[in-house]
Amino acid sequence: MRPARTRASEISPRDYDSAYGLGACYLYLQQNDEAIKYLQRAVAIDPKSAPARLALGDALLRIGRASEAVEELKAAATREPKMRQAYTLLARAYGKLGRNNEASEALRKSNELSRLESKAREGNLAASDPDGPSSADSDESSQENLQK
Repeated sequence: MRPARTRASEISPRDYDSAYGLGACYLYLQQNDEAIKYLQRAVAIDPKSAPARLALGDALLRIGRASEAVEELKAAATREPKMRQAYTLLARAYGKLGRNNEASEALRKSNELSRLESKAREGNLAASDPDGPSSADSDESSQENLQK
């Protein structure tokens, strides 16, 4: 009996979700050649997919194909400008190619996005703080302000 992952790709060779899912699984398992095969299929099916291009760039970078990784990672960052990991990996790829100015710029962008993500999380935490004013308290103070 063949593994389920092989059967899934045979059933749906033009299915983006199957190709991307298998590629991501192989990437997680550090089976980069297999990951690249499926992620390239996912990108062929949906060239606008930033997640597939990010994962493909990551796999290419892991096996030392930094110049190809740069192309995929730039495409991912262009499609999803707030995708911090694309810039982090792009900085690493540029560094491997000796393109230090571009590596520094990509790292700067990654750090900037990281700070923005942290601020957004802090804002979300403050908004959901159970010790903050309750709606009953707010209703009471609104009523007091109306009476004044």
